[in-house]
Amino acid sequence: WAVGVARPVQIVTANEDEHSFTLQEEALERLLLQEEVQDLHVVVVSVAGAFRKGKSFLLDFMLRYMYKQVNCHLKPW
Repeated sequence: WAVGVARPVQIVTANEDEHSFTLQEEALERLLLQEEVQDLHVVVVSVAGAFRKGKSFLLDFMLRYMYKQVNCHLKPW
């Protein structure tokens, strides 16, 4: 994974046949144990819903907001 590139990471998968969820521990460890992020706060966002009800829009909106926050703080005044 490239450092500095914001993207969603799926750490929980739905098991449709069992109506249960599985934690992807390896993906979570790879993410949280990176030296650049291991001491930072973590936010877990779960988005679920019916087909074509705005899930991708919401996630895209949140990523754009985070990018904007980072870019605003990096610009010299």
